[in-house]
Amino acid sequence: MKTNKLIILLAILITGYSASAEDSEKTVLLANFEAINGETLARVQKFVQEQLGIRIRATTLKQNSIPEKTFKPATFTAFKKDKDLMMIALVATTNKMPVTTLLSTNDMLAVVNLSEMKSPDAEIFPRRVERLVMRSIAFLSGLTPSPDPFCVTKEYKSLDELDKMGRNFCPLWKSRFDIYAQEKTLKIQGEEINTSY
Repeated sequence: MKTNKLIILLAILITGYSASAEDSEKTVLLANFEAINGETLARVQKFVQEQLGIRIRATTLKQNSIPEKTFKPATFTAFKKDKDLMMIALVATTNKMPVTTLLSTNDMLAVVNLSEMKSPDAEIFPRRVERLVMRSIAFLSGLTPSPDPFCVTKEYKSLDELDKMGRNFCPLWKSRFDIYAQEKTLKIQGEEINTSY
């Protein structure tokens, strides 16, 4: 009888520990305001998770849930949950934004306008979205533009330059991001962290 009580007590402790560990793990919210289809959203989510080894919570929300002319952070961050460390909002607005991506590091929010990212080539558009999401995560994490021409954080001035840059981080930037992601509990368990840079 004592053995059964001990097993039950251990099971409760282990379950409680697992739940509290999961509660403390953070995610990146990838909120699609009907800017891309479900297939592209799943592709971008998978790509970012594989490249960075972090948890991405992807969801599609109604475009009309954000006022068309309002880009106030609170309009978007209202959709965040406690576990969401940062939010990447994908929109396709006809209103001209001053830049493709609006960043608010105070709110850990990036609003990415995809209205001018379309291409007749079916492969180019998803790659542009992947790059813009990777860039948003990098800059919200405190990384700066890289001088490396193949790094996704390299500065660009045209869609042609965006298309020519790499889709992931250069080794030094990846190492810096890994340390940040580990500290913020974004890393998926089992991912090795390289701190040798």
